[in-house]
Amino acid sequence: PEIAKAMELGLPVIRYHRFLGDFLKNFISVAVTGAHGKTSTTGLLSHVMSGAKPTAYLIGDGTGKGVKNADYFVFEACEYRRHFLSYHPDYAIMTNIDFDHPDYYANIE
Repeated sequence: PEIAKAMELGLPVIRYHRFLGDFLKNFISVAVTGAHGKTSTTGLLSHVMSGAKPTAYLIGDGTGKGVKNADYFVFEACEYRRHFLSYHPDYAIMTNIDFDHPDYYANIE
């Protein structure tokens, strides 16, 4: 209902992955991607980095933490529907490669 109302009012509707891609420009960003282990790796990495520098993070289920004056932003970069193409992180970690999301991708290639 919210999107329909926004469109009715002529307001811009920005999809999550596009917003996140633009938002990343405010930080030194670290993307965590892969078929398995993204959430754990994102959480652990953000915790470790927070010990050295102010670090914000966002996990794929919406869990996250904004940190005032954060230098770094660690985020889970999902490969579903090629959403990761909107992201241009400064650093990237790929945990593994496996055939995933068969509803969108025909094969591992």
